[in-house]
Amino acid sequence: MPSTRKLLLDAIASLDAAAPPDVCADALDAIFTSCSSSETFNDESCDGGVTPLMIACDKSITSALEYLRQQIQNQATKEVSVWGRVTDKSSESGNCALHHALAANFQTGLDVLEYDAFNAKALSPDQNNLQRYMALLEQPNENGIPQS
Repeated sequence: MPSTRKLLLDAIASLDAAAPPDVCADALDAIFTSCSSSETFNDESCDGGVTPLMIACDKSITSALEYLRQQIQNQATKEVSVWGRVTDKSSESGNCALHHALAANFQTGLDVLEYDAFNAKALSPDQNNLQRYMALLEQPNENGIPQS
């Protein structure tokens, strides 16, 4: 059986960007309720460390972002590793959910992730991050969505 993270990635990727909150919740609740408490949640090997939070931002799915945000606020640290923290970086690209939101020009995602109280850890605004942000704006994201 695929990992919880893989199931969430697939479910979020299949959602339409305009999916209403109830459709999103129905799809994702089914995954969480079917998981056993003994399951290993953190599956970094899955899709290069990409998290469901990154996919929600990459596809600009507000309802999925809000659902995951609520789950993060309500759950124990063990389960948070499944859908990803705001500053978790993928193993392949080194980008976090904020980078994905920026690359997709997902303003709602940027607003939610930047100001959300559940994550006190901030990205350092050093020159490398600035260059990474600028590079993301100049190219389409993995789904081919243009930045302008």
